[in-house]
Amino acid sequence: MTTLTITLTVLAVITILVLTAVAAIMWRRVFRQREQVRQQTAVQLERRRKQREELIESITVIARTLVAGEMNESEAAIRLKVLLDNLYLSEEERQRFANIEEMYEMVKDFDTHQMRQQLPKNERMKQDLARNKIEVQYRDKLLKDARALLEYQFPALH
Repeated sequence: MTTLTITLTVLAVITILVLTAVAAIMWRRVFRQREQVRQQTAVQLERRRKQREELIESITVIARTLVAGEMNESEAAIRLKVLLDNLYLSEEERQRFANIEEMYEMVKDFDTHQMRQQLPKNERMKQDLARNKIEVQYRDKLLKDARALLEYQFPALH
C-alpha cells in the first residue's frame, strides 16, 4: 500500500468516526428534547387536571348552596355559567344545563357590586324587581339544573 492510500484510508476512518460521534451527540440531544417535552406535557396535563377538579368542586359547592337556599338564583346562574364555560363541555353536555345559560343571559347585564351601589335608588329598585321576577320565573328550572350538576359525572380530561 502506498502512503497516499494509507493516508486516505486513515482520513476516511477519522471522518467516519467523527460523523458517528456527531450523530451520537445529535441523537442524545433529540432524546433529551423528547424527554423534556414528555415531562412538560405531563406537568401541563396534571395542572389542567387539578384546575378541572377545582372547577368541578366549585360547581358542586355553588349547586349545593343554591339547592340549600343559601344563594340567590341570579348569583348562582352567573357563577355556574362562568365555571361551566371554563370546563369546555361539548354542546350536548351544555344542553343538560341549558337553564343556567338561559338565566345567565337574562341577568348578566344587571349592575352588581359597586356599580349597583352607585345607581340611583329608583333605578336600583327597578333592577331588583326585574331580577326578582326572573329569579321567580327560573327558580324551579335552575334548581333542577343544580341538582343535575350534583349528580353529573363530568367527563374525564382527554
